[in-house]
Amino acid sequence: MFRLKAKGTARIVHNITVLIPVPQDGGQPKKHKITADFEILEQSEYDEIIDKALAASQVVDSVVCRRVVKNLGDIADENGNPLVFSAEVLEQVIAEPFARKALVEHYQTLAAGGRLGN
Repeated sequence: MFRLKAKGTARIVHNITVLIPVPQDGGQPKKHKITADFEILEQSEYDEIIDKALAASQVVDSVVCRRVVKNLGDIADENGNPLVFSAEVLEQVIAEPFARKALVEHYQTLAAGGRLGN
């Protein structure tokens, strides 16, 4: 039986594997696995976020990521030292267009009830 969540209750999905295609010399990206927790928004809230971002001439994908990404794992600094998730780490990740796109694509697939991976 499908159960509706109570109004105002978050629907969070945890430990979703996201493949980040990092550009490499020669043009073939190298895929790096991270994990993400996403809050699945009601459609009306998602639409409102997009409308507000467009009206403010903001990068829509960045605004969406700031709202729906609740945690990231398997992230390291340039020296390979693990990073703890924070707003600053999220901003560093979404500053990379290829990472931001991967996060939004995974979120949209989850939100639409799609299957990730093979």
